[in-house]
Amino acid sequence: MEKVLSTLKLDQYYKVILAISAFTLFLSLKFSLMVSNDLVAMVSIGSLLIGLGEWRNSVPETTITSQYRITVRNRKNTILGNGLNIMGIVIIGAGVYIG
Repeated sequence: MEKVLSTLKLDQYYKVILAISAFTLFLSLKFSLMVSNDLVAMVSIGSLLIGLGEWRNSVPETTITSQYRITVRNRKNTILGNGLNIMGIVIIGAGVYIG
């Protein structure tokens, strides 16, 4: 477990969203919180989907020169990524409305 956490790189915003939402989902499933656990779980699942959609939309482009290897992540809209984003927004909205 130590190796997994030490190699985890949170260098992009969508990875931070995934890590925080996975942690809050774990909390909502394991412990009783001050707010409704169903609300926290719905918002966490929606955030997970948004993080996955943004990860899918961030396509790495690598340029190799004689001395350097440069990788840039540009955002490109894909059907799968945008679909995950929309599903995440709908699930968050439903969780807030219901909860």
